[in-house]
Amino acid sequence: MKLATTLNRLERSDDIVEESFTIALTAKAIEVLSSQIYKDAHLAILRELGTNAADSHIESGKKNVPFEVTLPSYLAPELIIRDFGTGMAHQKVMTMYRTYFGSDKTNSNEVTGCLGLGSKSPFAYTDSFTVTSWFEGEKSIYTVFKNERGLPAISRIFNENSDEPSGVEVRIAVKKNDFHVFKTKAIQVYHWFNPRPIVNGISDSEWVEDEISYQSEKWQLRKDSYNRKLTIVMGNVAYHVERDDLLPIQAKLSDVEKIICDCSPILHVGIGDVDIAASRETLKFDGPKTFSSIRALLKNVAKEINEKFQSEIDSCKTFWEACCKLRKLKSTPPLGGIIPSSVKWKDIELFTSIKLKTYSDEKLVHRCNARSYFLKESKRSGYQSVGSSNTITIECDSDSKIFINDSKKAISRIGYLIRSTPKVSVAYVLESAELSSQEVKAVGIEASAVAVPKIYTLDEFLEEFRLKDIVKKISDLPDAPKNHASSRSQSYQILLPLKDSVESRSSHWQSYEEEFEEFDFESGGIYVEVIGNRCFAAGSLKGAAFLYEIESLVSEGPINSENTGTFIVGVRKRSVADFHSAPQWVLLDDYVKNKFEGNRSTIEAYELSKLHDVAMSYINMPNVRYFNDFHFDKNSSGIFKELCDRLKVLREAKYGELAKQFRLVKYFINYDEPNLEKDIQKIYDLYQLCEIQYPILPLIDFSSYITRKDEAIMEYIQMIDAKLVK
Repeated sequence: MKLATTLNRLERSDDIVEESFTIALTAKAIEVLSSQIYKDAHLAILRELGTNAADSHIESGKKNVPFEVTLPSYLAPELIIRDFGTGMAHQKVMTMYRTYFGSDKTNSNEVTGCLGLGSKSPFAYTDSFTVTSWFEGEKSIYTVFKNERGLPAISRIFNENSDEPSGVEVRIAVKKNDFHVFKTKAIQVYHWFNPRPIVNGISDSEWVEDEISYQSEKWQLRKDSYNRKLTIVMGNVAYHVERDDLLPIQAKLSDVEKIICDCSPILHVGIGDVDIAASRETLKFDGPKTFSSIRALLKNVAKEINEKFQSEIDSCKTFWEACCKLRKLKSTPPLGGIIPSSVKWKDIELFTSIKLKTYSDEKLVHRCNARSYFLKESKRSGYQSVGSSNTITIECDSDSKIFINDSKKAISRIGYLIRSTPKVSVAYVLESAELSSQEVKAVGIEASAVAVPKIYTLDEFLEEFRLKDIVKKISDLPDAPKNHASSRSQSYQILLPLKDSVESRSSHWQSYEEEFEEFDFESGGIYVEVIGNRCFAAGSLKGAAFLYEIESLVSEGPINSENTGTFIVGVRKRSVADFHSAPQWVLLDDYVKNKFEGNRSTIEAYELSKLHDVAMSYINMPNVRYFNDFHFDKNSSGIFKELCDRLKVLREAKYGELAKQFRLVKYFINYDEPNLEKDIQKIYDLYQLCEIQYPILPLIDFSSYITRKDEAIMEYIQMIDAKLVK
């Protein structure tokens, strides 16, 4: 990477004698350059050696080929970083490792290296490490160490011809207590590398990816902006910038740029676009490039986001659709603050809401009366009913509908629309504007001519806000189905189970009318007979809580009839005959039987869950449940992995939704418990093979405290498998 340097122009007298400074090569100087410049030695080693490996791949034309990292383990307590780049000739190795601030990368912004310090970073952790170079068919091994005076030294200890791929490998002995530290730091460092190296010791699931809301090729905005950090990525290295770091340019940032900073942005810069500290751990904020590059990036992000927003607005087909899109964009925090206050669609100013009553120049502007209708959650049972309220604001929302009230059936028709159309969240019903007695008094019509209100007609209102094309009439809506229950006697009782039912209650049920305004018999659904305080289902009396269990396990939310969407209701005995004779109503027993008796996937899930319980009792190893928690790389194989995979499948089946469902509904249908003897024998035979192949495994006491015991067991298994493959 090219470094920004400044040449000083001096004017001085000819009689001044110049004496240049020098650096004394002492153990203290080496300690400062190799160790004390780094705040985090573990992270520095992974970063510096990783960028060197990536640079070597770029120089050899293998930019998209990942290098390899092997994290330390109990069987191999070494950190190993191996690249497949150019390799180094003997003379280059001897020169590079013996020279601080010696780098051959300072004239190129294609690679990250520049200071000549990264290759010595292992000295921040250890006094010796090993370097192997494969170059032009020759393999050379070097030991790099601190001599008796504390000064770095290097010696070639092995040399031979080799047909292995060219490249460099660095090996560092690691203390047992640092195994997990290197793993954690490797995830932090290599998360940003492109391509990401192959890291042996980290599974695919352990790489945590940021959730992104908006992005382009050079920037991303995180969904989770809690940490409020700005991340600059340059040459595979991420620099996390705190808000306080930006104080010198805070006043120069626009409001939009400040909002972008609050979105925890990730900004990708070219190599050399920002200045870095010697440790490469942080940016150098007093350098000539850093702040100017950050400001340019933030300005570009703001420009691209606005272009994206405007493009979404321009793609709308109607004015109302554009208003709804604008409201949705503006209500997305914190990005909503980036959108300009004035946005147009086809040169028409957009709005996000309509105020029906406003005061302007001491005058009341009364456009119309409106009432909003919406679904509301019941406090008692959790079911939804239709609510309504007066409103003075119409929000521009694609899930809202606007109607003119021209029918006496407005309430029933709107209520039916809201209940039967999930996509309609709010329905606004408009009427002509009228002043209430309080408003007449408030605006002082008699006292002041200035206060005389402006009252719109509906046509004027629809014309001003371009709503004529989207407003519908109540009379165009269908009538709600006839409510048969209202014409029947009070003995016609429709019941719902109480969620908070307790044994001390005299009844665990409530009548339908307590929770809903009306019962729609014609809509149909599922019913169950209620006898006393219990329901009669699956040939026996069951408690009210049984229905909630059925609803939660058989379907997502309440059980729904295939055609109607009506939830289960309880029916008293004297009214059961009416439901039996109605084709739109299905008895719970019949519904469950028809849905599950031939459902092979659900039955198989249940049988697998039964197999899990029996298998645990057959395998006599203590705490065999730990086998469920072992994680393998995707390329792993072996009989231990096969056993763990089988047990994991069985466990997931046991706690899966399908198995839960069938454990409940099996009482409704004809079902014989499975004969699991053959399946159990297969698992038991596999376990016996594991006892033979891994003789230490049965002796391990999983309940005792062993530091990193799962990793130790996996390393033991991998060692045995590796020997068997050879």
